[in-house]
Amino acid sequence: MTQKPKELPPIIGRAATEETWTSPGVAVKPAGCGSCKYAPTGAGFCGDDSPEGKKLLIICPAATKGEVFEQIPWAGPQGWAYSRMFLEANDIPRNEVMIAHVLRCRPPFKRTNAGLDSYPTGAARRAAELTCRQYDDSHTYRGVLQAGGIKTFAPDTFLVTFEPEKALEVTAYKRVIQEDIAKAWRLVQKGRRVAVVMGEPAFALVGEGLIEEGGVKNFRGHYWRGEWAYDTMVKLAPGFAAPKAVRKWKGRRE
Repeated sequence: MTQKPKELPPIIGRAATEETWTSPGVAVKPAGCGSCKYAPTGAGFCGDDSPEGKKLLIICPAATKGEVFEQIPWAGPQGWAYSRMFLEANDIPRNEVMIAHVLRCRPPFKRTNAGLDSYPTGAARRAAELTCRQYDDSHTYRGVLQAGGIKTFAPDTFLVTFEPEKALEVTAYKRVIQEDIAKAWRLVQKGRRVAVVMGEPAFALVGEGLIEEGGVKNFRGHYWRGEWAYDTMVKLAPGFAAPKAVRKWKGRRE
């Protein structure tokens, strides 16, 4: 079931995370989701945070159960844990961080032997990721799509780290991710517009040509200069490829 498309209202100064609001439950997907394979089976829709007043962007693989129910990024038990582990531990204000997702619904995940959720694979995954790019210049306020999103935030630096779920599985991953986000925040203090790409789906989305050279495990803690490579019309921006600046890696010790 989808809603009729409508023009997005202008950006609102306060994000949903900054005001008291009770979600009515899992959202009906926007009309643009109708062409996605996961439209009938993916759960709900969780738009990004507002970019207004945000200094750091964090891109996660897919929305959690709590996020699609509350319709607010990093809501629910997992979101609460992520905020404490990655933001509070580094003295980073939550209202200065924009949270976004590669996939903004909760797709029908396959189960692994360990009983944990795994990210979709194959051609359907790529098609879903591209379909979701139409929302890269929007965010959700009280369950309603508003104008302004990742493209408005306009990241100019991308830093790689592990997906947030890793920190719930192994304590060592929590420390590594904390270090990487602390590094991103230091870059923010130097005037950078940093996007932290968490996990292989986010890394593959913005680091095409790099993910094949070793993946997140090899490149975590590293960053490159660039710009958001997608437009909002469900297709790649003209000339999209691995940016030349990507090769100018910065080490982990900065």
